[in-house]
Amino acid sequence: MSSSSIICLLCVMYCSAMIGPSHLLLVIYSLVICSLTTQELGVQSATTNSPSEDIISYDCPVSCYCYEENDDVIAHCTGSDLHRVPIDLPVETTFLDISDTNISMLRNTDLNYLQKLRHVSITYNSHLSIIEDKALSNNMLTKIELYGNNLLSFGSYSLGQMNEVSELDLQSNSDLKLEAGFFLSFQSLERLHLGDTSMSFNETLFQNQATAVYKETTSLKYLNLEYKNITRLRESVLRNLPNLEIIYVGYNHITYIDDKMLSSNARLREIHLEWNGLTNIHPSAFSTQNELQYLDLSGNSLTTLGQGMLDFMPPISGICLSFNCLSCGCDIIWLREWMLQLGRTNCIPYSFTKCQEPAELRAKALTDITEDSICPVGSQSSTSKPVVWISLALLFLLMIIFIGCLVLVIFITKRNTRKNIKKTSTCSQATIVSTKMSSLSTDDYI
Repeated sequence: MSSSSIICLLCVMYCSAMIGPSHLLLVIYSLVICSLTTQELGVQSATTNSPSEDIISYDCPVSCYCYEENDDVIAHCTGSDLHRVPIDLPVETTFLDISDTNISMLRNTDLNYLQKLRHVSITYNSHLSIIEDKALSNNMLTKIELYGNNLLSFGSYSLGQMNEVSELDLQSNSDLKLEAGFFLSFQSLERLHLGDTSMSFNETLFQNQATAVYKETTSLKYLNLEYKNITRLRESVLRNLPNLEIIYVGYNHITYIDDKMLSSNARLREIHLEWNGLTNIHPSAFSTQNELQYLDLSGNSLTTLGQGMLDFMPPISGICLSFNCLSCGCDIIWLREWMLQLGRTNCIPYSFTKCQEPAELRAKALTDITEDSICPVGSQSSTSKPVVWISLALLFLLMIIFIGCLVLVIFITKRNTRKNIKKTSTCSQATIVSTKMSSLSTDDYI
């Protein structure tokens, strides 16, 4: 009998002695409840202390931990004492994680014996700068993560024939440069991470490279181009990605979005443009994205949005406009109503979408301000008065110019008429004189 059962029995005996035999049924009931509770605690304890049946350990080299879980054989290797990839990992390994080591090169022979490898994650190895041509040439690989290393470049065939790879993560390799034709081996690539790589340090170089690099990636659905110092992203960069659904271009230096940039990407569902310093967006910048569900414009320098810019977005969509410099006037009432109708957001709450101007509305949430506060009655008409006066002044000026031109035409016409009359009179007098002279000459001859 367990100690908990003994304690329970002693408690029941003590209670029966105190309350007498008249409450024997209550004592028996307490004993049964106590017994059931003890059994339940015992089962829970056994469950907690027993090893998981889903995890099977494998023999593994030093600095690595290998086990099987959910039909995957996983090998985690880490430690500063690792200077090259272990060569005695379980051949059944399907997921290999190598991080925080002193490995400087990934050789062609390091992983070629792991024929079942589907997912390789070689990350945060600050000394890793070289990957040999066929080091990751494995037809079984579907996901490759190489972020946070110090990779310098890849040739056209560095990753071999990667027909099954659907995700490639190369971000946070600050000096990485990709050569044209790099993605020719990736026929099934759907997710590509290129954030914080040196491709974008030179805008022209980035665009020229990107046009060539993305040429064969028509299957791409996810593209990350964050932290790349991009100042302008031309339509030609994204033209060959018609199936793109999610794009991250945040944390760059894009100040203007024209109507061409995303015109070839009609299937976009998410657009992330946060923290770019945006000051202006063309009214038709997102007009082709009929499936757009999420638009992040937070952390920019936008003062307003053109009316109707978001009319194409489905009703279930979300928009982030927090941390901008909104000028809250009559021309932004439509945005307030649009946000209130949406009623929710997938990012920072709308309470962070605040006014910067005018001074009396500064730091107040756009959705918390009444329409009369934003656009007082009569403000629209008073605002339009200067325009009316300017129009009238221009009309008056045009009338004066027209009248002046008319007077000038009349004056010139009269002047020309007088000259013609004078010339006619002179000619008549000359004819008379000539006739008289002829008569005199005839008389003299006679």
